Amino acid sequence: REELCILARTGSAALVYLQGIPGCVPWGIINTFMNDYLAQDKGLGVMKATAVQTLFGIGSLGGQIVGGQWGQRLFNRRPSLQPVLMGTAAILGAPAFMLLMNLQTQSMFIYLSIALLVSILTSLTGVNVRAVLQNVTRPSGRGISFAIFNLTDDMGKGL
Repeated sequence: REELCILARTGSAALVYLQGIPGCVPWGIINTFMNDYLAQDKGLGVMKATAVQTLFGIGSLGGQIVGGQWGQRLFNRRPSLQPVLMGTAAILGAPAFMLLMNLQTQSMFIYLSIALLVSILTSLTGVNVRAVLQNVTRPSGRGISFAIFNLTDDMGKGL
């Protein structure tokens, strides 16, 4: 009970929890509908749309690896820089994703290049969220803190 009160007064932890629900909704939409949207609505066809989706997944993996390394380096330099990386990646990732969805070309080079950029940018944040949460909670409250985070994260996936 005491740990819950402490967590409730920790602004950074509250922000991490609050982003869990809306932060997962776009990923569910991307993973479920992007391939079909590109194939049907943008006219890429199933093979090309699947190639874009596959490269998007590979880029996301790379973004998580690089994002974790960059986040750790920035945290080691100055802890406040890690959230700056996360915010910058999110701010740049959203319009880049909109660009990908609204391309008026059939050029696979352009689609694949932008998909790679978007996937790296949009995956930098997720890998650093847990590190931020760990850094703003007391060791005795981390179990409860991560349980709340996983709950809000899973609720977002369910939407």
